[in-house]
Amino acid sequence: MNEIFRKKVVHALNNEVRVNILELLESKDMSVSEITDKLVTKQSNISQQLACLKDCGLITSKKDGKYVIYSLTSKKIFHLLEVIDQVGNDIGWNESTEEECISNVD
Repeated sequence: MNEIFRKKVVHALNNEVRVNILELLESKDMSVSEITDKLVTKQSNISQQLACLKDCGLITSKKDGKYVIYSLTSKKIFHLLEVIDQVGNDIGWNESTEEECISNVD
């Protein structure tokens, strides 16, 4: 596996909005305005997060009239998220662990 790709995917998954976008796109392809409506956040923020997801290859876009429609390139990303959750369970990850980990990074 390409190390740069891994870094990009880890970066993409390190943002709650981007993960929420992926979860929305799991059920259907959507435009920026549809995603914005579902996540109730600024369209400029959504557009920035979509650009990141597209840059690392997790989503793709196509023009449909005056709209740009976004879709997942592979639903296997959800298998990766499940594995991450399983690893967290295996090591006993909890909210206090999260706070300790974050404070050690700062």
